[in-house]
Amino acid sequence: MKAALAILVVGFALSAAQPTACTQGDLRLDALRSLVDERRSFLGDPGPSIVAAGRLREDHHAAIYPRDLSIGSAFIYPPIAARPYERLAGLHPSLARASLSRVSRALFVVVVGLLVALLVVRRRPRVLELVAAVFGALAFFPLVHAVQLNQATLAVTALIGATLLALVTERPALAGIAVGLACAVKPHLALVLPLLAFHARRTVVAALATGAALFALSLAYAGVANHVAYATSVLPTLARGYAYFANQSANGLYQRLFIDSDIGVFVLPPAYLPVQALTLATAVAGYGAAACVIHRARARADLAPLVFGFAWLVCTLISPIGWQHHFAPALFVFALLLRDRTVPAPLAALAFVLLGAYFEVRQLRDPLALVGASYVFFGALLLVVLLGRALLTACAGTPGIARSGS
Repeated sequence: MKAALAILVVGFALSAAQPTACTQGDLRLDALRSLVDERRSFLGDPGPSIVAAGRLREDHHAAIYPRDLSIGSAFIYPPIAARPYERLAGLHPSLARASLSRVSRALFVVVVGLLVALLVVRRRPRVLELVAAVFGALAFFPLVHAVQLNQATLAVTALIGATLLALVTERPALAGIAVGLACAVKPHLALVLPLLAFHARRTVVAALATGAALFALSLAYAGVANHVAYATSVLPTLARGYAYFANQSANGLYQRLFIDSDIGVFVLPPAYLPVQALTLATAVAGYGAAACVIHRARARADLAPLVFGFAWLVCTLISPIGWQHHFAPALFVFALLLRDRTVPAPLAALAFVLLGAYFEVRQLRDPLALVGASYVFFGALLLVVLLGRALLTACAGTPGIARSGS
C-alpha cells in the first residue's frame, strides 16, 4: 500500500508541475474552476447538438449532419441524442452555456454519489475509501474536463456507473436499461453486449429492448434520411480517427506515429490505409482476446460487474475515437477494485495516474516522444490487463473480487 501511495503522490506531483513548466498554464486547473464557475466551461462541443436540435424542432426531416466533418466540431451523435438539447435551441450562447454548466455540475455530483454507493453497497467501507472517492473524482482529469466541456460523456459516465451499481445489487434489467440509454449516445458501446452474454443475459435483453424502443423514437423524431446519413456517411468518416492529442485510443497512437501532423490541431486526417488496417487488426485482436478471457470465466455468473467494466474498457480502447474524457467511467472500475483488493495496488495506482492525471503533450514532435502522448491509452491498457488477470484468477477459484456481483 505504501508503494501505491508513493506512486500516486509522485505521479500527480509531476502532473502538477509539468504542464505549467511547458506552457505556463494548466488545463486541469481551468477544468476544476468550471466546477464552481460556469464561465470557465465551454460551449464548443455541445454547440452542434444545439443547432441540430433547433433544426429538428422546426422540421423533423431537416438534415442535421454536415457534409464536411474534417475541421472543427460537428454533430456526430445518433439523431436521438439531439433531443435533450431542444430547449436550448435559440437561446443566447451565454444562457445556453449557463444551463449546460448547471446540468454538467449536477451530473458530476451524481457521478460522485454513484462512486460512493458502489463502495458502500453490501459492505462496510473504510472512511479513507470514501474520502478517496471524492478526492479521486476531483483529481481525475477526464471527468472534470468533461464538466468543463459540457460533454454528453458525463451522462454516459453516470449511466455506466448506474449499470455497475445495478449489477452489483443484482438488478440486471435496470442495468440493461442504463446500457441501452448509453448506447443511444455512444453506439460503439453496443459491442459490450455480446461480451455480457454469459454473465448477464437479462441485462443484454433489457439493453436490446431499450435500444429498439429508442431507435423507434429516433426514427419518429428525425426521419429515416438522417439515420441513413449517420450510418453511411458519419460513422465511416469518423472511423478514420484523429491524430489529435486527446484521441487516446489505439487509433490515436497509430495516427501520431505514422502521420506527420500537428497533434495540437483538431483536424480529421485524410484516410491512410496502414493506420486503418492497424486500427481494424487491433480491434479484432483486442475484442477476440477479451471474448476469450470472458469465455473462460463463463461459469462464474457473479463476475458480471467485473466483466462489464472489462468489456467497457476494451471497447473504448479499440474504438477509432477514444477522447480522453471518454475514460471518465474508469473511476467506477477503480471503485470495483477498491471493493476487493485482488489486483496489485502499485500497478492499479500507476494505471490511475496515467488515466487520471494531465500532462501537456501538444508540443511533442519527435516520433519516440509521440509514443508518450498516448499515456492515457497505456494507462487504460494496463488497467485492462489487471482486470483480465482478476477475471482469470477469480474463475480459477481464488476468492476476492468475484464476490462483488454475488
